[in-house]
Amino acid sequence: MKLLLFIVLCSLLCACTASTGDISIYSVGSDKNLTSPLVTAKELYSADGMIYKTDEAHALSGDDTFSIYLTDTYLRYLPDIGEDNEVLIVAEFEEVVTGTSSDTITKILGPYDSIADATKAPFFHKALYGPKRMESDLLSLKLKIYEYDLDENDKAGSIIDFIAAAGEALSLSNPVTTEEIKVAKEIAKSVTGTNDNDLVFQLDLDFVAGNSLYRHSGNNNVNVLPLKAGEIVLIKKEVCAIGRCYDYFSKEEGIRNPVGYATDILLSPITAMTIGLTDTPAGSSLSDVEPQTLEVRSEGLVHKSKSDEKSDGSTEKVNYFTDKTWLRLSILKGGDPELWEKRKLLYPIEAEINGLLKSSTGIKSDNLTAPIASLNKAQKQLAAMKQNGIKLVSNNSSNNTQYILKGSTSGAICLDIPTRFKLTQALPLFDGSPQQKLPSYNKYRCYKLMPSVKAQPFKKGTLYFQINYTDNDVLKSHIATVEVVDEFPE
Repeated sequence: MKLLLFIVLCSLLCACTASTGDISIYSVGSDKNLTSPLVTAKELYSADGMIYKTDEAHALSGDDTFSIYLTDTYLRYLPDIGEDNEVLIVAEFEEVVTGTSSDTITKILGPYDSIADATKAPFFHKALYGPKRMESDLLSLKLKIYEYDLDENDKAGSIIDFIAAAGEALSLSNPVTTEEIKVAKEIAKSVTGTNDNDLVFQLDLDFVAGNSLYRHSGNNNVNVLPLKAGEIVLIKKEVCAIGRCYDYFSKEEGIRNPVGYATDILLSPITAMTIGLTDTPAGSSLSDVEPQTLEVRSEGLVHKSKSDEKSDGSTEKVNYFTDKTWLRLSILKGGDPELWEKRKLLYPIEAEINGLLKSSTGIKSDNLTAPIASLNKAQKQLAAMKQNGIKLVSNNSSNNTQYILKGSTSGAICLDIPTRFKLTQALPLFDGSPQQKLPSYNKYRCYKLMPSVKAQPFKKGTLYFQINYTDNDVLKSHIATVEVVDEFPE
């Protein structure tokens, strides 16, 4: 009887052990194959798609603006006997800009309920960071995924219930104000302070921004992870744990390690019970990642196949990669960083005012002078950002969006630009190319829009028209969205 109790106890202990495993990082090449994400540091000033640290030249060209999305993920071996899991994703980004806590932005995605083992997560392309300017040399990312069983942990259950009820109201997935940022951080602390068994995925890495200062011959021998446009795939290799694989103590050495071999034999009944009664990683998830056998498509990570089309013309079923947990991150270059500019303006002022409100000495007229002056200045800057003075006045334009019919071979965009604005480039950029100015008989400035491939019609999608200018010697950028549509909106 004692032996049976001992075996059951060991089985339960083994079932509760969890490991975040080994994470492999890959870039997705133009051929959709997985490659090493590292580049030589010398390439940081010239690589295609590089996102650069903000300076005058890159701010004007838009090469410093980016955003990061969690495109999709496939989750395996969530430690839950009931096979239904509550999953939270916590992403923490940090750039050293101000040297204060405002440099750290925490995002909380979820909870995603009733996720069974080996299930693709119920979201698609969730924004994690940006669009914003890259204001530092490094961008640090800490990404963690937690799985909870509400029946096992009352504290965890309370956290999940609270986030589910208040997450949207508190903007946990996109904190903007000072208080929202603080609340997201505090909730994240509560989440990360729970039992380690709940942590099923953990990653900590630094992206390096482009910078001409890295142009040094010595950097040819230094590899770094660049912040550049493209996709990154993260694959988790599970690791062997006691009671979860038969060769835990004798792996590789086998019978040549008699003590380990004997221990594994002794534990084999417990291991058998653990594997049979719990969600234990299979051999395929314990093996090394073989990136040469995989490729990335719009559907996700799949096994390579010689052809997806059979001889009779029918389509072969896509062979999804389901052996291991994986995530896909998308880094986009460009966009409108206005929301983050607002956050940057308001955060220190709100923090200062909150400090005064909580001060034991109370609010006095003499200590309100500085924050009121800062607030007034910020309000003027926000008003200028909201009404930057440039307006779209061309036909088929609305709310800073220009519409073009799919199949058109050219188009035109007209803007009302205040005379105080001085353009800092000879011709505005559309889809990354300079645009030809059209003669105009009024005060508006009009430009011809051409597809990126000459003589080819516009294809349905979203493009951007960018004008860089100075207002009172302050560098600014106006970006209008151009939508290629089947028909004009009413």
